[in-house]
Amino acid sequence: MRDNDVAGLVVGLVIGAAIGATTALLLAPKSGKELRGDIMDKLEDAKDELSKVTCDLKEIAIEKGHIAKDLATEKIHEAQDMISETISAIKEKAQAE
Repeated sequence: MRDNDVAGLVVGLVIGAAIGATTALLLAPKSGKELRGDIMDKLEDAKDELSKVTCDLKEIAIEKGHIAKDLATEKIHEAQDMISETISAIKEKAQAE
């Protein structure tokens, strides 16, 4: 599974759990004050869970950024080597003429 798929799944699960918990709280026979307190507790839980997911996504993005940087650096070095070889070949050919 790709990282984007996993992140989407986790976010979807968190949102689904929050909606389910809110629906259960709204349908439960409680006073308004108790209900608001329960909703706030569930929102805090969802906020904490979303914060964890955000940290995980940040770590994944940083890791992917490092991989992309390393790959770009490698390709730049390869291009520099190819340019140097081409310049040397052109110089050799010019001197031979």
